[in-house]
Amino acid sequence: MSSIKIFEKKRLEVIMILKMRFGSFLLLMWLKYLQIAPDRENAGMP
Repeated sequence: MSSIKIFEKKRLEVIMILKMRFGSFLLLMWLKYLQIAPDRENAGMP
């Protein structure tokens, strides 16, 4: 039982780290998308 709890704790820590890293990455992508969005039609992107 204790090993499962330790595993859960580790898993949550990994998820938090991934969320922080991936979250900042998503934010960068979203900002780039907002910059691209106005001339998206001109670029011929769907």
